[in-house]
Amino acid sequence: MTDDYLSAESLTALPPLLEDDVILARGKVRVRGMSRLEVMAMDDLKAKGILADAAAGERFMLARVMVAPKMTEAQIEQWQGEPAGGDMEAVTAKVAELSGLGKGAEKSGVPEPARESDIGVRVLPSNQAGDDREPTAVRTQL
Repeated sequence: MTDDYLSAESLTALPPLLEDDVILARGKVRVRGMSRLEVMAMDDLKAKGILADAAAGERFMLARVMVAPKMTEAQIEQWQGEPAGGDMEAVTAKVAELSGLGKGAEKSGVPEPARESDIGVRVLPSNQAGDDREPTAVRTQL
């Protein structure tokens, strides 16, 4: 064994949460990512039925991560009345990205989109694999 391991102090010296601006149709806002504890608290409140629907979860999250302007859950609920796909969509997507909860992240439960190199690869019966991009002869066993 070597002494290349991290110390407890280095693991507990937390870096600041990531922040970024989101450009909206009417201007810009600043948001930060969620901490692991915030994500776990939100999951716990959902499990207990306190955050009974997606809208309540979104209000809970945004009230904590909006850096500029700061907003209350009541203000966010009013904002949620905007047309679908509006500014709020861009804001929540940025929060997910900054929190490491974007597409493909294990925590999000959203599978990663197929990469181009994966397209055409299929699993065949037995231990053979084929690539649909280039036809090749496949030996069969009798």
